[in-house]
Amino acid sequence: MNPLGEKYLRKSALPTIWCPGCGSGTVLSAALRAIDELDIIDEVGLVGGIGCAGWIPVYINADVMHTLHGRTLPFATGLKMSDPKRKVIVFSGDGDCLGIGGNHFIHTARRNIDVTVILVNNQIYGMTGGQVSPCTPSIAKSKTSVFGNPEKPFDSTKIAKAAGATYIARWSTGQPLQLARAIKEAIEHKGFSLVE
Repeated sequence: MNPLGEKYLRKSALPTIWCPGCGSGTVLSAALRAIDELDIIDEVGLVGGIGCAGWIPVYINADVMHTLHGRTLPFATGLKMSDPKRKVIVFSGDGDCLGIGGNHFIHTARRNIDVTVILVNNQIYGMTGGQVSPCTPSIAKSKTSVFGNPEKPFDSTKIAKAAGATYIARWSTGQPLQLARAIKEAIEHKGFSLVE
């Protein structure tokens, strides 16, 4: 096993639920790299929602809240308010964070609450069979949009910027070192941070 995995993974939770080739494992690895470089495992509070991305923190041997669909940010806000020194990191998918949790996303960014959101945008509701998400491209066909998505997709970075987020980054899972660096910067930043 990778040394970071050996050091930080909750072995009893393995194997992961993700499909082969899924980027969630890369996001997990990048987050662990950032946490390790900052040496903050005892200071983190991890929050996960519903969906593939919401399972990422479950595999980390740390304080974790696995919450209701779309409610990661209210839980994260409560955790940060009850323990301001805690490094609160949210793992959420595009459906969880921008669909049912969209208003929470806007208002948490607007309030500039010191939490880090790692938004895993796979542009679809993957776990529930492939329905259109708020980020599904217009040309994409899915089980609920056989002729293509009739709605214009959200751009999380533009929404975050308009709402008042003070740190915004976007990397693909094909860029794991840049992703880890962005997560590290987001955790160190004071204020609302989004890493898509």
